[in-house]
Parts: sequence; structure tokens; C-alpha cells
Amino acid sequence: MVPTSGGITEEEAGRKGRPMRPPAASVSRRVEGEVLVVDDEASIRELLRSVLAANGYSVMLAASGADGVMRFAEDPRRVRLVVMDLMMPGISGAETLAMLKALDPSVKVLMMTGYSGSLEPAFHDPAVVGLILKPFSVPDLLERVQYAWTSSPDRMIPGV
Repeated sequence: MVPTSGGITEEEAGRKGRPMRPPAASVSRRVEGEVLVVDDEASIRELLRSVLAANGYSVMLAASGADGVMRFAEDPRRVRLVVMDLMMPGISGAETLAMLKALDPSVKVLMMTGYSGSLEPAFHDPAVVGLILKPFSVPDLLERVQYAWTSSPDRMIPGV
């Protein structure tokens, strides 16, 4: 007989009408809200989904700026952070940012880019709470996501 979180066995819990296992939220490191990952590269989206989910984040994926805006528009309050590529075909990251801000001016965005040229004006937007250059390490990604997750929309991560 396996004890449950309340110190009683599963059999006893069943007889007493108690849940046999604690709710998922109490056994995992889940955090409230979701991260919306917007990137046109499937491998980057899947990497971020895997890493972030393994670290307790709930993740939604979008393959383009238009897809990201559509998913965000479904329930902007559900999305606590957007992690988005700057350079995407069709609607760019900067254009997507403007559309997201039209839906929710308090949106927080962590921008990703493999472009090492001059920083575009989007990086100076108060909604952009961080920047991460591709390629990035998993620890660096997690550090920047955590910082962006807990920062106010008017703070940018110092440095690159």
C-alpha cells in the first residue's frame, strides 16, 4: 500500500472518499500562466517547449507572427510571457509585437534573434523585457525566461 500525500494509503483514501493522489499542481513545479513561443523554425519551437515544460512552464507554440497573434488573442490574460523571434517571414517580430500590444499593452516579450546587426527599435520598446541571441545555451535561456517572467513590462534585461 502506497501512502498518499496525506500519510494514508491509497486504499484508505478510496474508502474515505479522499483523492488518491494530490492534484497535479501540488506535485509539480508548475507556474501560473503560459509562455507563448513564436518562431518560424520548428526545431527552435520544440526545443523551447521541451526545456520550458521540463522546468514547470506551460507552453503554447506558434509558427508565425500571425499565428502568435491569433493564439494570444484567444485569451491575452492567460499568456504571461511571449518568447519571440525577431526575424520571421511574413509578419516580423517587431510587427507582431505591435499587434500584441494592441491586444494587451501590458504584454511582456523576450525577443530572440540570430541577427547580430544593430538593435532594431523593437528592442527599445518597454514591452520587450529581454533579448537572447541565437544560438543560446539552455541555462542562459532559463535565466532570461525567469527574469522576464518576474520583471515588470518596463524593464529590459541588461546586456545581451
